[in-house]
Amino acid sequence: MGDEKWDMYLLPEKIPEIFVDLYDSFAFKALGGYYLETAREIVSHCPKGRILDVGCGPGYLPLQIAKLSKDIRVDGVDLSPKMVTLARKNARKSCLENCLDFFVSDGNCLATSEERYDMVISTGVFHSLKNPVAFLNECHRVLKPGREAWVFDPAKLVSSNESVLQRNWKKGTKLLLYLGMALLIQILKPRPYSQKKVIEIVQRTHFSDYTISGENYVKIKLKK
Repeated sequence: MGDEKWDMYLLPEKIPEIFVDLYDSFAFKALGGYYLETAREIVSHCPKGRILDVGCGPGYLPLQIAKLSKDIRVDGVDLSPKMVTLARKNARKSCLENCLDFFVSDGNCLATSEERYDMVISTGVFHSLKNPVAFLNECHRVLKPGREAWVFDPAKLVSSNESVLQRNWKKGTKLLLYLGMALLIQILKPRPYSQKKVIEIVQRTHFSDYTISGENYVKIKLKK
């Protein structure tokens, strides 16, 4: 990114309400495998306890986690009330509402107590943050000592995942989905970032123990 400032971008920190249904359909079709793979990695690291998913969207990652382990409870938060409503609906449909809870909250100022969670996760949010330092410091605040926050951002993967859109186009199914998501990806185009920039951001937080990796998308793992 060079010397560019993240707060100069117009990318919103939440999916606009008019795009929520469109995003929900796309996420289910395009990222199902990604959610399952990520859930397996999370459960392998934290097989029991309470997890917070910041920017949970329609709740597909918490759902996968709950299916893999009955000893985990997941709280999901999102800025969009409509996303939270969808996540609750998806939890009920999967009969998992007893181990999942979703509510509206800002990741920069989480409405929860300190040191409450055994793990904090966030996927697909980092690229849109206006103040990533404040966001990561909130993750640090709500984590129990010695526990980890994982911030994964598949933004590059999503923005280049045209195969799902092409399949929908060829099948003649949901033309609106194809056109709408193509437009949404252009409007909400992920800001460019480098590993160097991510390191600079993390070093300004309360976390001192961290690893940053990923080829198609950034994976940040931070230990309190």
